[in-house]
Amino acid sequence: MSNIIQANTKLATADFTKLGTGTVADDVVGSVYMLDATLAGAFKYTILYKAAPTPPYSFTAHFINYGTTAQYQECGICLLDSVSGKFVSFVTVSNSAIDASVNVTRQMTNTTNFAGNYTSVGNAHYCQWFGYVDNNTNRYSYLSRDGINWLLFDQQARTDFVTPNKIGICIDPYSQACYCHFDHFKVDYSG
Repeated sequence: MSNIIQANTKLATADFTKLGTGTVADDVVGSVYMLDATLAGAFKYTILYKAAPTPPYSFTAHFINYGTTAQYQECGICLLDSVSGKFVSFVTVSNSAIDASVNVTRQMTNTTNFAGNYTSVGNAHYCQWFGYVDNNTNRYSYLSRDGINWLLFDQQARTDFVTPNKIGICIDPYSQACYCHFDHFKVDYSG
């Protein structure tokens, strides 16, 4: 994914299926807002997903998390196994306690049950471009500050924990209202 220039690719809620209880809405410039004001005190993801292409493929998303001063809000991208309900998320988690964010690749058995983390790295607040690559053997998580220069964040076997057949964007309010604006979602069918 290094040095791929990402032109903003508009998205609309009609292009996705919703999983979870958060509110999603389109704006007039081709962006999607996701909001969940429920203060669950635990995981409670809302996901917008669509069918994953046949590997190899990659997809990227750009987002702005408007909850960076709150504790534990999550915004990012995900791979979903719609048969088991399990998914893997790649998210930025805001952390007001240290006035920064943590990037995490996380395993979830459903929208409310945490199973484990693959990788967690702190103080990556300014990375708002996330991407996945699935080469039909492994899946790779990338992050970027500018959508041009990409850094490999995590690598797992393609079917570790999930056999992904859906791709998408996600939020989790955890303990504070979460508001995230996604203005880019692009799938590259060649990997």
